[in-house]
Amino acid sequence: MPDIEVDLYACLQCGYCRNSCPVYSELGWESNTPRGKLFMMKQFLEYTPVDLLTGAKAKLGRKFFESLYRSCTTCGACQEVCHVQIKLPEIWEELREWLVDQGFEPFPGHRAMAGGIRDLHNPFGSPVEKRLEWVVDEKFPQNADIVYFVGCNISYNFFKLAAAAVRVLQKAGVNFTVMGPDEWCCGDPLALTGQMEEFNALANHNIKSIEGRGATRMVTGCAGCYRTFKHIYPRKVGKGAFEVMHLSELLEELIDEGRLKLAKPVKGKFIYHDPCELARLGGVFEAPRKVLESIPGVGRPLEFDKNRRLGVCCGGGGGLKAIQNDTTLRIGGRRVESAFEAGADNIVSCCPSCKFNINQSCVEKKKWYRDNRPDVKFRMEMNDLVELVARSLA
Repeated sequence: MPDIEVDLYACLQCGYCRNSCPVYSELGWESNTPRGKLFMMKQFLEYTPVDLLTGAKAKLGRKFFESLYRSCTTCGACQEVCHVQIKLPEIWEELREWLVDQGFEPFPGHRAMAGGIRDLHNPFGSPVEKRLEWVVDEKFPQNADIVYFVGCNISYNFFKLAAAAVRVLQKAGVNFTVMGPDEWCCGDPLALTGQMEEFNALANHNIKSIEGRGATRMVTGCAGCYRTFKHIYPRKVGKGAFEVMHLSELLEELIDEGRLKLAKPVKGKFIYHDPCELARLGGVFEAPRKVLESIPGVGRPLEFDKNRRLGVCCGGGGGLKAIQNDTTLRIGGRRVESAFEAGADNIVSCCPSCKFNINQSCVEKKKWYRDNRPDVKFRMEMNDLVELVARSLA
């Protein structure tokens, strides 16, 4: 087991993490809470007085393995409210990796993702040549100052976001390129599900490929790719010789320098949703808000009651969607409902996973209002920040 005994005994069992956990809000079982999992782990390490009397001993089994996956989006909200500052997201990821190494079989959905990454360098098992299928007439240089790391989710599922990003960067005169087939999955799905066998090879390939393009910056519009490059690679394999930026940070810089001019108004009542991997776990809070506020017609965006470091997960992270889609949609539905109550009709974020789960949650919520509250005019859209920026280009 990972060397986490100090953290296990530091846990006060106070319960603040319970109230911040989006999965607990849906499932309601104490054993699903962060403190519940820490308590169970401590039982694996020691005999209690009852154990000594009865001869019983807690055993690490499949039930605990499944609980660790079915009751966590690895969003990090628990760490944010922890009074003794236990690094809970790192514990969940390390523990998942350790359990897989001990021979516990990952869920079918997670095995499929790992197989796709191993064989075709993306978690969807899609053909490598389709990674750049969204490109129409653009021709990218071999070398450039900036590598735009598109990411698997955007390349295969939300390619309009990639096209929008390219259009915006070209309009601002940015010297950039994309890597096409040389871009492999960043490895975030492997880190989140504990299947780390291929991770180092992916990381080293991506780092060398970016450095080989002569780039001084790597920019990505995917929150998962950003956190992986910025925080997980340095911990696991080392940093690359380039700066890691999220696209929102670069857009803020271009707007401040006067290189990116936004002129066309965009209508709507916008509220900004902090992606967990970009904000709480990645450290990027203000850049997306400043860019959104720079778009004519938007003004100062609305805020959720819980935002920035205390922002609530959309439900789509931690590999949970691959094994418990209904739970993720209920979590996302709560976020959609909160946006509606705040007076918004458009949720804006900077993460393809958030876009995917909140999009689906909007559809489900619309059906609910139609069937249960036909008197209420419910309307909600989900947009990525770069979509709105592209719409506003002069």
